[in-house]
Amino acid sequence: MGREGASVRRSPLHWSRFLYAVLFVSLVAAGLYCGYFAYTTLREFAANTQFRAIPAIAPESTAQAQQEPVRLEEPAPQSDPPQQSVVYQHPDIENKERVNILFLGIDQRPGESTACRTDTMILASINPRDMSISLLSIPRDLWVPIPHPKHPEAKINTAHYWGEIEHYPGGGPALAMKTVQRNFGVRVHYYVRLNFVGFERIIDRIGGIYVDVPVAIDDPEYPNSSYGVEHLHIDAGRHLFGGELALKYARTRRGAGDGDFTRMERQQQVILAVRDRVLSLPNLPQLVLQLPQLYREMGDSVETDIPVESMFTLAKLAQQVKSDDIHMATINREMTTDWRTLDGLAVLVYDRDKARPIIDALFSDPTPEIIATEASQVERLESERARVAVYNGTTIPGLAATIGSFLGKQGIDVVRFDNADRSDYERTIAQVYGDKAFTVEWLTNWLIDLGIPEPEIRMLPAEDDVDIAITIGRDFPVDEIR
Repeated sequence: MGREGASVRRSPLHWSRFLYAVLFVSLVAAGLYCGYFAYTTLREFAANTQFRAIPAIAPESTAQAQQEPVRLEEPAPQSDPPQQSVVYQHPDIENKERVNILFLGIDQRPGESTACRTDTMILASINPRDMSISLLSIPRDLWVPIPHPKHPEAKINTAHYWGEIEHYPGGGPALAMKTVQRNFGVRVHYYVRLNFVGFERIIDRIGGIYVDVPVAIDDPEYPNSSYGVEHLHIDAGRHLFGGELALKYARTRRGAGDGDFTRMERQQQVILAVRDRVLSLPNLPQLVLQLPQLYREMGDSVETDIPVESMFTLAKLAQQVKSDDIHMATINREMTTDWRTLDGLAVLVYDRDKARPIIDALFSDPTPEIIATEASQVERLESERARVAVYNGTTIPGLAATIGSFLGKQGIDVVRFDNADRSDYERTIAQVYGDKAFTVEWLTNWLIDLGIPEPEIRMLPAEDDVDIAITIGRDFPVDEIR
């Protein structure tokens, strides 16, 4: 069976929606590579790239689900409906649930694929309850467990690489999200990914950013785009940085302070610089005039799985966030220890007990009952550790990868996705090989919620590599994810 495509492309959206997205990213300023990544949440930019989620299958609220049904046709009446519908992981923004987004800045040079390491990782949280934004910078040399059978431990910045190279369901972003979620205990709802080219173009289009450099930077070995090095020197004082110099300021690890830890502080400094620049009245009208050109230039530099509807809602909320309510922190030197692996690799060991107070302060708040129910289901799926394979038994390209990505976000361990032995399955079939009762119940209710009234569940003798295999048939409602 050949490996199927990993995603589904979408058509560009209308320009009025594009402007709403610009408002969102400029006000939230929760971005990677220091703020520029805030722009990456623009769904219009990402419309030219790949999407690895199923927003229609995982509605954000009951109201949205009623307005945009995901079924191709009305299901037959059920004589014994499940007592409780499946609760999906996507946050309910209308009920003021916190939204957590992982921003990924990838070390992708011109002409390279996206199979590369993350140069920067920032976990952002937007809290509608108190109108605040939290940002946590994660060191790229952190040595952590990675939820991948072939790479159980590695630097956290390699999770994205292995997700791409090993064809993990949802690719690099999905494995990076799961890695952060497992190691920091924070539910990650969405991701935004941006490369170097996208960063430089965005900074240039907003007319550069003003940055107060506290200490002179002198890096004789700054890595350039040609895999060589150059001498980077920036004097202390206030500067107007264009895209190229802003990227260098955000990336350099030498010449000032404590390596990656000081670098993360500079990145957060640039986040606020981008926000201030965009929100300055003289600059905003100019930015709006430049949107068509910026949109054309971005190309495939940006990718995200944030639903468009969420972006509009968050844009309105973000307008009310004050500068004092943007809280920033890093996994710093006090929370880590220098260590060398058996093969001599210099890494950082993460002390979870020391980091927990900061993580709780940034991402925890009182939990309503509906959110607790959701978290409980996700945690139970994760704890049962059912190994699930997804096979595409239809002619729709990329369907198994897309569904596998969605299931992974719900806490299910999808270990394989591929084309089925044929592409003319009439019905969706779940073959159960292991004793994973809660996961089977969850999958059954999920299929019923989608409009498959009597899912076909087959109990079979145990297999070594998977506990459950799902083959997607023609009865699966895919209209909303094309």
